[in-house]
This record gives sequence, C-alpha cells and structure tokens, in this order.
Amino acid sequence: MGRYVEDYPRRLVVESLAPGRPPVVLFDGSVMAELIGGIVGDRDVVQIDLALPVNQSERLVLRQEGASNYRQWSLPELALWER
Repeated sequence: MGRYVEDYPRRLVVESLAPGRPPVVLFDGSVMAELIGGIVGDRDVVQIDLALPVNQSERLVLRQEGASNYRQWSLPELALWER
C-alpha cells in the first residue's frame, strides 16, 4: 500500500461466486489488525494479507461497506494465492 496506507477499506466484505451456488461471504469485517501487522513489517510496502477459508470460487467480489469522511479506498495492487 505504501503511500496509500490511509486508504484501507473501513469494512471489507469478500464474497465467493461460483456457478449454481449462492454467493458465500468469506470475510466481513475490519482489516485493521492486518494493516497494523503490515505497517510493522515494512512501512514502504504495506500489505494486508487475508487468509480466506477454503472455497470453490470462480470469482471474488471485494466491497467496502464502511466509510471515511476524509479518505477513499485505494487498491494499488492485488495478488491472489491458491492453497
């Protein structure tokens, strides 16, 4: 996140989508603990790592549900890893 460290999602919802199944919420909440851990690790390359539960996603939907009066939500880079 680097210079965008204040542009984190205030409440993040991650949904799993797959054909023939209703959407499944994989994450719904604050990313503050992950953000602080990322800042402690390296202030210049701050990462928010979310370990999602096992799922059979074809697509993921990321949605900010919270709000800030002063900041927006930036997503400068996204990486997905398969377990």
